[in-house]
Amino acid sequence: MSGMTTEQGEALAHIDDAVQILDSIDNPVYVLNSAGDFIYVNDAFGRYTGNSKDYLLRTNIYRIRHTFQPSIFEQVTTRRERVSIFQEITNATKERLRQLTVGRPVFDESGKIKYIIVVLSPLLHLDAMLREAKTDTTYYAFNSETITSVASSPIAESLAMRQLLSRADRAAGSDATCLITGETGAGKEVMAHYIHQRSTRNERHMLVINCSALPDSLLESELFGYEPGAFTGGLRQGKIGVVESVAGGTLFLDEINSLNPLAQSKLLRTLETHRIRRVGGDREIDVDFRLVAASNNPLEEMCRQGTFRKDLYYRLNLINLTIPPLRERKEDILPLAQAFLDEFCDKYNRQRVLSSRAYEFLYSHDWPGNARELRNLVERSVILSDPDDVSLNLKDYLPDATKAEAHCQLPDTFSLRELQESVERGVMEGLSKQVKSTYELADILHINQSTVVRKLKKYGLSVKE
Repeated sequence: MSGMTTEQGEALAHIDDAVQILDSIDNPVYVLNSAGDFIYVNDAFGRYTGNSKDYLLRTNIYRIRHTFQPSIFEQVTTRRERVSIFQEITNATKERLRQLTVGRPVFDESGKIKYIIVVLSPLLHLDAMLREAKTDTTYYAFNSETITSVASSPIAESLAMRQLLSRADRAAGSDATCLITGETGAGKEVMAHYIHQRSTRNERHMLVINCSALPDSLLESELFGYEPGAFTGGLRQGKIGVVESVAGGTLFLDEINSLNPLAQSKLLRTLETHRIRRVGGDREIDVDFRLVAASNNPLEEMCRQGTFRKDLYYRLNLINLTIPPLRERKEDILPLAQAFLDEFCDKYNRQRVLSSRAYEFLYSHDWPGNARELRNLVERSVILSDPDDVSLNLKDYLPDATKAEAHCQLPDTFSLRELQESVERGVMEGLSKQVKSTYELADILHINQSTVVRKLKKYGLSVKE
């Protein structure tokens, strides 16, 4: 091949047949050595990028790294394993192309990386290929919108998440109640939206109610509504509850573990009879809705403690979907970070990329706050980063954890709830001194303002407005 160096020629001399095969396939392919020099590029890669082979074979990946975001070379070099990412390439005509990129290291006898083989699957072609290959099996349509819209479709690069989404797809085809469990910030509401969007009720709306954000005195009337004159302070004409108003759609009850015993009893009867009775009413009303619930706390333990009805738990737990914590599905971390980065760069009109140090941090950090922590960190980084510094090192924008740690000194005996509250108090105290209103604090934490007020009161804290 013209333009090859001696090293490039020796590297490929024994695989002439393989080179001819690679040149004949539609997927763009290239090979880098450990220094980042292009050793081989196939015809499809030259066409895809608009660059000649001669040019590429005289080039080091670092010289054109700004056209490959994020860098598959840096990630494979850092992780020393096969890596799959969603990547953007800016071609010779300045057009931005998105593709699924897979990089695989080849090691020498001493265990050092000798080559990195990279295969690209352009997203514009991938959906068409999947449609062509489809028989009677279910498939996911990939395009730039579904890849970057984290709110509408969970990132599922890890085997655990792919299996979970497959289970969620099967659940979505029925009207069965679903119980979504997982740690705080794991993405339970995202999963609920995913189920609704793939259900037969997707043309109707989905209502989201955080049970912990409503006082016990209002919870029953909010869920089931009330008749005129039912209680002092209510609307004169009465009010329709959310169960009735969802009308053919999906009701998502987050933190359902916060329901008081009376609300638990009424919800159970509603699920069994598909009827409700408004507060102060004497007649039953037919309702049609699909319930998806979520809990941060283990409901089985609450049942043993007598704080949650066993019969309601069994009714809710018809289909259980447990979202694994982010630290247990590391394959999802980088795609999530990139999706969040794309979202906030668009939102704040910034141009930012993740640095190699950011990649190391992404995989070394434990992510106790899961996807929500990652999302907040990426947003904070985009907002606070130097306008002249395009490359982000996320670790530089971690919040000051010293105050939180001060409140996390563990006693000789403690419960998980006490530990969670200790961490939560530290975070709330630290942030409450940095914001100007409870609404700003709610925006940072991605929770309701009423929840912020309740938690501040719980810990004896306040925001100086």
